[in-house]
Amino acid sequence: MHCAKHAAKHKDVFGKAFSKKLQPAPPFGKKAAPGNFNSFQSGNYSGAAFGLATQYFRRTTLLTAPDRSRSRRGGRAHAIGMAAEQAAMARLRIQGWQVLAHRARTRWGEVDVVALKEGCLIFVEVKARPSLLAAGEAIRPLQASRIMNAAAYLCATNPHWVHDRMRMDVCVVLPGNVIRWIPDAFRQN
Repeated sequence: MHCAKHAAKHKDVFGKAFSKKLQPAPPFGKKAAPGNFNSFQSGNYSGAAFGLATQYFRRTTLLTAPDRSRSRRGGRAHAIGMAAEQAAMARLRIQGWQVLAHRARTRWGEVDVVALKEGCLIFVEVKARPSLLAAGEAIRPLQASRIMNAAAYLCATNPHWVHDRMRMDVCVVLPGNVIRWIPDAFRQN
């Protein structure tokens, strides 16, 4: 009886989340709706209601926990991508290009490498793929537009980067560190 009375006392603290049944977890990356779980996060809990909150927490974290093997693959892909970017920058420097930025992030997107040589500014997207075909398929029109928007923003915020000749290149790093350069791979309409 005491536990039921205690839970009833704290029912208002937790709102709808514990009324009849547990509600499903919010989508990954989204906050719970007000009254769902936010009161638990604010620290207003005790007794039997805490048990209900713990049960809800366990349920939601099991549903939204990231797959460990996927995060390992992501870490490996990140390391391969970084190595490919380093190889691309080394090639640019050997050819006499001055690397102005590496992994230039903007709110509009990211440019892997920005380089300058003899009045020509290039924005390079680096892809580490098993073949040229796979690299071509990896750059979709949406990604190309993000790169171009990021390049436009970088030029607007760095006026000394604006030159008469600017282009968007793609550098594909194939297995065995074979580098294929695709100059002027895409343009703005």
